[in-house]
Amino acid sequence: MQKSFKYNPDKVAASVKAAQDAKAQSIDNAQKNKDKGIRQASSMRMATDITVGLMAQGAMTDEMIKGNILHYRQWLLNNWDQ
Repeated sequence: MQKSFKYNPDKVAASVKAAQDAKAQSIDNAQKNKDKGIRQASSMRMATDITVGLMAQGAMTDEMIKGNILHYRQWLLNNWDQ
């Protein structure tokens, strides 16, 4: 026995709306992740550039270099939007 299909436009519209909402949320999440990745990579590069500039002023140990990079990276992340 074959079931008959009854078209319900309200049900279809609700399904389409739910799919669109899910897609919009997924796009929003992807954009936020992309922005976060750019911020992380840029802050590391900028902290390295600052530290290299400071190295020209005098010799630094490996620990000093590491400490400067971590310090400036955190500072850049904390002040990113200001």
